[in-house]
Amino acid sequence: MIMVTYLRRKKLCRLLTVAAKKLAAIHGPIWSRYNSGDDIAKFVLQCRDAINQGTITLDQKKELWIIFLPTSDWDDVGGDMQLGNEIDFLLNKLYRKEILGDTAERPHSLFNRQRVLWLIWIAAIVGGALLSWSSHRAHWWPSPRIGKR
Repeated sequence: MIMVTYLRRKKLCRLLTVAAKKLAAIHGPIWSRYNSGDDIAKFVLQCRDAINQGTITLDQKKELWIIFLPTSDWDDVGGDMQLGNEIDFLLNKLYRKEILGDTAERPHSLFNRQRVLWLIWIAAIVGGALLSWSSHRAHWWPSPRIGKR
């Protein structure tokens, strides 16, 4: 397990370096909380260095996670989707429980991942059944006659 974590950190650092180079190449105004691609690149490199040194803070982990979440800063500035997904995957594997707290995988938490997936699945089936029933009802049942006796 320790070796897997070590390899994930090394791969994450390598990918963050690639991402920072791509971000630094973006000039002009960007659609982000940051002023420029260079600003994001500087922060990403600071995080990479902190990961390498083992000194990354929880706030840095959270901010880095937010940057690479799907449809967040990385995607908003036109980042490579595959690279962003790989970084997001590694951040989730390495830091998810720290970032989200102890409710991230607790089986009794109200909205853990497994329960949310089950609720979505049930809602899709029930919703489909209701749509099917309502279209069936409209087709076979006569509509009420208004104004006729």
